[in-house]
Amino acid sequence: MLSTILLFIDLFFIKSSAAYVDIFPNPYLIIVIYAASRYGTVFGFIDAFINIIYMFISILTYYGSIDEISKSLDKLDLFKYPIIYLIMAFIFGILKDIENIRSLNLKNQVKEREQIIDDLNKLIEEHQNAIDNLKEKLTIEDKGVSMLVEKLRNVHINKLEDVYNEGVELISNFIGAETVSIYNLEQNGFLRLKVRKGKGLLRNSLMPDDSIVIKYAIKNDVANINVMFLTDEESKIDFEPSMVSVIKSLDKIIGLVVVENIDVNKLNKNTESYLRIVSDWLSSMLSSSLAINKELEVVMKNEDGTIKNNYYEKFLEDYLTRWNKFKMPFSYLKIKVNLKIRKKIISSKRAMDIVFEGEENEKLQFIFGICDKIGLEKIIERFKDIYGDDVEILERGSYSE
Repeated sequence: MLSTILLFIDLFFIKSSAAYVDIFPNPYLIIVIYAASRYGTVFGFIDAFINIIYMFISILTYYGSIDEISKSLDKLDLFKYPIIYLIMAFIFGILKDIENIRSLNLKNQVKEREQIIDDLNKLIEEHQNAIDNLKEKLTIEDKGVSMLVEKLRNVHINKLEDVYNEGVELISNFIGAETVSIYNLEQNGFLRLKVRKGKGLLRNSLMPDDSIVIKYAIKNDVANINVMFLTDEESKIDFEPSMVSVIKSLDKIIGLVVVENIDVNKLNKNTESYLRIVSDWLSSMLSSSLAINKELEVVMKNEDGTIKNNYYEKFLEDYLTRWNKFKMPFSYLKIKVNLKIRKKIISSKRAMDIVFEGEENEKLQFIFGICDKIGLEKIIERFKDIYGDDVEILERGSYSE
């Protein structure tokens, strides 16, 4: 750009100078030196060639013809400036290239040093975490069982739902697990989620044989993910839990405590022992609570299997508590049905669902456990597909994220 301006000035304004050959320092040479020292050898040579072309255009315009140039200028005078341009472009360009290489090397060295520092910081952090975990492990090994037993002794349980809630809270807080769940083992052999604290990684319902860790836990009362290294079996689920312990009632498995996710440094025999202790506590508490619950059901239930309407708010409060604490989704539904299909609808519910009598005989109220908005819509669609106009939706709602 600057060279073009110089050529324009030379051709149309000065007119007495042929490419500034009689001016020192030569402006074209200054531009070549600037370009080479600023941008390096390649750009310096490009600029030098452009300025050489401009120089010859200026000289040719000034003298009018090549013959006149030959008569007026010595060949040495004619070619010395192009040679000087190229030499200056090379010298200053090389110096700039050397500076660029040195700067690039320094930047790379800085990056390497920063990476080394980051790696060292990570290593220090890992060692610090290992030291903290070791301190925690030693403390828990020294006082762990007595601390846990003391916690269990101080737990106050008022009803069955509290047993599940306190169970996941205790395990999660005491062993530092990210996700803890309790599954009920239903009569049809399915495991269905009852309560969960943390981000869910396992399905809400599954068969025991779907998970290798769960299968080993049912066989040996407790198991952790290390059993995956002892078998060639392939898991049927995408994610295996870290640790599982069974809940029993009269030597019969009624559920599982599932530690879905925990820091690998806490996956040890001590944690397994604490999980067993809490599982045994749950077994004892659930056995007592289930027995009491059966006696209460006699009072709460009608002959057709529905729960009396005056208990609806009490059950709803329990589900709301679990939603507020653990974000466990649930849905409610109020329908009006033809009396001829009432019995059929009541008998089609899942074990985890609750059916309440309505204010009138043809009305029913449902609370669906572990059921989000999408699940509720599927239930309504199924009712409509099977029963058609015999079912009228009066009220619906969901608590889900």
